[in-house]
Amino acid sequence: MPPRRFLFLKSTLKKLSNLFLDAIFPWQCVNCEKESLNPYPLCRECFEKIPINSFFICPACGKRIPSLKNCSCRQRKKISALGVVSSYENQIIKKLIFAFKYQSIISVQTPLSFLIKKFLDSSCFFKDLDKEKTVVIPVPLHKIKRRQRRFNQAELLAKKVAIDFSFSYSEKAVIKIKNNPPQAKIKHPEARKENIKNTFKVIRKEEIKNKIVILVDDVYTTGATMEEIANILKDAGAKKIIGLVLASGG
Repeated sequence: MPPRRFLFLKSTLKKLSNLFLDAIFPWQCVNCEKESLNPYPLCRECFEKIPINSFFICPACGKRIPSLKNCSCRQRKKISALGVVSSYENQIIKKLIFAFKYQSIISVQTPLSFLIKKFLDSSCFFKDLDKEKTVVIPVPLHKIKRRQRRFNQAELLAKKVAIDFSFSYSEKAVIKIKNNPPQAKIKHPEARKENIKNTFKVIRKEEIKNKIVILVDDVYTTGATMEEIANILKDAGAKKIIGLVLASGG
């Protein structure tokens, strides 16, 4: 059988298998634990309870940023603007991110991606972006951690952003070269900076030089990871870096 036909058949069988399993064993909502009619563990009622922001902020001072112009504050970070879809204090999105990141429930990317799109549509922040000079990049995982988790949640979210807004996408421009301890286990901001230092590397400068980079991750806590990547992106010639995350806090 030709390879393409085999892959198509394999994909079709997988979809049919998932539909069969969903029919026999329907999802339970991660929040209310009621049966979900959706092909993922979140009911419509709980989805509507997730608050969505409508503006980007300055990662240094927290002021609203309505456009691509830099914040007027004197504090300077390599990330020009930060888009935070919701708050990590909301238990529903917290449970969704946990299911996505630590329980490998990949179907959760559907409602999470929809939340990102609603946020970006309402913020109108991307309306002035030059699509030819914009590239979406996910925060990478080290190859060992990616093998353990089987996927990078930031990649799945970043790809959907690129598709929805017709941006270029690259998951190979930046790689993680050190398998450092998880940032979530380190509480002190300075210790986080030290833990993440020199763990990333730009390997495809041509894909980010003179570009506006949209850097995508799931959670923004102290910002150490994003700032570390933003530093090397700037050194490699990126024009501007915009951060985009599902939630802040945690």
